[in-house]
Amino acid sequence: MRWHRIQAMLMKYWYISRNSLDRIFDVVYWPVIGVIVFGFTTLYLEKAAGVPNVIIFLLGGMLMWNLFERISQDVGVYILEEFWSHNVANTFVTPLKESELFVALCIVGFIRSLISFTVMVGIALIGYQFNFFNGGLISLLFVIPLFLFAWGLGLLMSGMIFRFGMRIQVFVWGVSYLLQPLAAAYYPVETLPVVLQKAALFTPLVYVFQGFRLSYGGAFSVQYLLAALGLSVVYLVIGYFIFTRCVKKARRSGLLTKY
Repeated sequence: MRWHRIQAMLMKYWYISRNSLDRIFDVVYWPVIGVIVFGFTTLYLEKAAGVPNVIIFLLGGMLMWNLFERISQDVGVYILEEFWSHNVANTFVTPLKESELFVALCIVGFIRSLISFTVMVGIALIGYQFNFFNGGLISLLFVIPLFLFAWGLGLLMSGMIFRFGMRIQVFVWGVSYLLQPLAAAYYPVETLPVVLQKAALFTPLVYVFQGFRLSYGGAFSVQYLLAALGLSVVYLVIGYFIFTRCVKKARRSGLLTKY
């Protein structure tokens, strides 16, 4: 792994983002709209129904979910950018390694998600008096498995793009929503039917959201954190393995020359 190749990819992504209005728009617009809608919904439920702690379930869940969604999607979207611009062969005729591409994608996804997250946290604090950091630094530990799992999911979808081409590009945006019902981002996991509760235990998301809510309320759960970290690492390794295998197979078969 060589830093200069990673740096070159980061510079490429920087120029793509800087000169693409939809990339800039995407970082801010949807997160802002999401915070506003969820914020007003939270205020309504607090006044009309008197639901306790609804703000941590809705607004807090939305902030965490958007962070996860942004990271996982950005990994896949920047891979799709290579296909859309018919630049795949040019990129992979270089000595670029799969690991270097992975690091570059993770860095750019982290930066973009951090920008979106900062904007959302600021709006939530100013507009709805919701301080995401009230749980202290210890509650932020649950962001770590969230990042790891998002990278793993993004790598998995990127590998599928190299394997099957652009005909599955819709899954880059949609795969995270397939997991959303099991994540228990906006409600306790006990709300789900028993079968789905058991299925949810195999995803790190349910431990992340449940653990973050507990930590926000002052009851940190080491068990939830360890479960989330363990599962996230497993899925990241699986995603990376599939990604590297798919890229290498595409190189050997000449599939990249079609794009």
